Amino acid sequence: MRPRKRPSFTNDFGELSSLLQTPLTSPRPLAKNLRLSQLMTEDVQHAFEEDRAALNEVQIGMSEKTTPHIDLPIDGGQLRFRRQLEAIIAEEAMVDERMQG
Repeated sequence: MRPRKRPSFTNDFGELSSLLQTPLTSPRPLAKNLRLSQLMTEDVQHAFEEDRAALNEVQIGMSEKTTPHIDLPIDGGQLRFRRQLEAIIAEEAMVDERMQG
């Protein structure tokens, strides 16, 4: 029996490589990859469930806000998107009114 080759964590350029393996590139059988995928999915679902109560409270706070949003420069993209979406919705509502009236 040949000794197993230790995995390399660097690529040809000496940079750390990704440890992600797909079913096509993995030396492990597909069944083990499916089990790993299932375990990772369960972990993500568990992490989300831990945050569900807090996320629900944040959503309630956003839906029933009593103060205006605080616009931070780092949120500029999301702010522009939200304003563009509001404008599109208002424009569609106006078109709907014209078509019905």
